[in-house]
Amino acid sequence: MLDSLTDKQVEVLDQLCLHKTSKEIANELGISRHTVDQRVSSVRTKWNLPTRQEVVRLYRELLEAAENRNDSIYEPLIYEPSQVGIAIVTDDPERKNRTTSMVEDLAPAALVEPGISQGTPSGMTLVDRLDLHFGPSGRFVAVIGLAFVMALTLALVLVIADALERLL
Repeated sequence: MLDSLTDKQVEVLDQLCLHKTSKEIANELGISRHTVDQRVSSVRTKWNLPTRQEVVRLYRELLEAAENRNDSIYEPLIYEPSQVGIAIVTDDPERKNRTTSMVEDLAPAALVEPGISQGTPSGMTLVDRLDLHFGPSGRFVAVIGLAFVMALTLALVLVIADALERLL
């Protein structure tokens, strides 16, 4: 399955394994965020997986299996790697007490390495934060909402300009 990946897809998956967001990966590789998402989506389609998190999980497993095959000195692992869980802090009662594997949620605020404190993700716009919390539908609603607010602001500016013109 690893052989089916292009070099560019491998670059993106390696960065996802480091818990980076699409925006961070795009900045590092000098490509757009949409290109990153497209490469991940392409791998999801190739491997017939439902989520990015599943792609990352399977990619890690395949890398580990390839390393174990190449390392003939050691026997393969008998036990599966442990899943280190982290608590997600949220107001949503369904998610409040849930623990998750390190790759289940790729939101930077949810992926905190042990011993490393992390505040609000830097460089994230309101739309990105809504996307992380609500998914693509949240992004859509946010973009429509922002467009509506911008249209109202423009209309208000035009009304004020017209009123000022009449006064002069």
